[in-house]
Order: sequence, then structure tokens, then C-alpha cells
Amino acid sequence: MHDSSTQESAKKCPSCRQTDYTSFSTCRFCHTRYDAVIKDTGGGLDYRMLASVCVFFLVVGWSFCGQNFMHEQRQKKLAPLAASVKASHRPRVMEFYAHWCGACNYYEPIIAAAQSKYQSRIDFQRFDVDDSASHEKAALIGVSSIPRTCIFDRNGNIVFDRAGVVSENQLSEILSKL
Repeated sequence: MHDSSTQESAKKCPSCRQTDYTSFSTCRFCHTRYDAVIKDTGGGLDYRMLASVCVFFLVVGWSFCGQNFMHEQRQKKLAPLAASVKASHRPRVMEFYAHWCGACNYYEPIIAAAQSKYQSRIDFQRFDVDDSASHEKAALIGVSSIPRTCIFDRNGNIVFDRAGVVSENQLSEILSKL
């Protein structure tokens, strides 16, 4: 707390309304002189706030439009694959892996167990990313890390797409819904 002599030297900034107990001639918060006369604008527009709100809505709007555009582009790119899945009238699991990948080797028995459990209802395909025959499919999906699991419903829509190992329980839960 301040004693009475310090309270007398307290200054209130005419601009930001902060109270300061220093001997400076300008406010240490907004750098306005303490003897400055600030005109009251009477509640006019705060242009900084207006600009901030506009920038926020532009960023959110652009993000939303960008995501829709990216989704549409991906759907166009995946159209031949989606048509193949639709023609089979069965959901499909596509897994991308490499023999040298430790996580892929860990994930292989999980995929194999799911395949044996659901083989009568769901198609399973495994693609070695090092095999040149798999490059086209990997490019269509956009595989950049492995293992990568993509699951399509019977209509050719991607219902699950994830890089990394998927737990046996999670994979079983997703596949049972198909």
C-alpha cells in the first residue's frame, strides 16, 4: 500500500486511464503525456477493434473456404478409387506400409487379425510404398507417412484416414460399424 505522500503523486493517464505512481512525465503504459488533453469522442467507432473483428472473420472464412476447396479437390482425385469401391459393393481397408518400417511391422498383426475377422464383409488391400506398383495408389491417397490406414464405406466415401498405428480395439470398432 502507498502512504498519503505517495498517493498525492499518483497520476491518472488521460488516455488509457491507468494510475501511475512514478515521476515520469509520460504514461508508462501508453506513453501519453500526463498533461495531454484528450478529446472524448463520445463512443465513436473503435477502428482497431473493428479491424480485428474483420481480420478474424476473413481468416475464419478463408479457412472454411480453403478446407472446402481442398476437400473437393481430394474428392475429384479419389473419384476413380471411389468408383472401384462402389463397384465392389463392399467397404475397403487400404493400408500403406514398408518392410523396413518398425511401426508397420508392429501394425501388421493387427491388420491381419482384422482381415481374418472381417474378410467375408470387407476388402483389405496392403500396399508396400517401396513397390512401384503401389506408387499410384499412394499418390492418390496422399501418403506421406506410414503406416497409413484408409477405410472406405461401400459408397466409396473415406470414413477413416490416419497415419500411424491404429489400436486393435479402435480398428475393430470402426470396421464393425461398416
